[in-house]
Amino acid sequence: MNGPDEVLVVDRNPVIRSVLRAMLRHGGLKCWVVATAREAVETYLAHRSSIGVALVDVTEGGWGPDPLEELRRLDPALPYVLMTAGVPGEGMEGRPVLPKPFPCPDQMAKLLRRAFRPSAATEPALAGV
Repeated sequence: MNGPDEVLVVDRNPVIRSVLRAMLRHGGLKCWVVATAREAVETYLAHRSSIGVALVDVTEGGWGPDPLEELRRLDPALPYVLMTAGVPGEGMEGRPVLPKPFPCPDQMAKLLRRAFRPSAATEPALAGV
């Protein structure tokens, strides 16, 4: 890949964060894994030149500031993939969604690689990214 090729993961659940870190590494992706919107903003600001996509749990907004909203305020062009354990809700139509439980690491890595900024993509971008 050319350009940003790392994933910023935001999920408050430490078990999910650990699983995602292991799965993404297994899929050949480097990732930054955080629990809160504040940590997401701090990590993005420190590593924005290498972060190509955010993977954000859709329930995270209920625990303070919405991580995706805060990240998009910093960079409206930041590609993202949403995660949910439930049925994709209102406002998620046409957006890339990663269901929980997660697919195998290789499928997850392929989905995320497709969501990277166009300069970093090796495949066509997902609709809504």
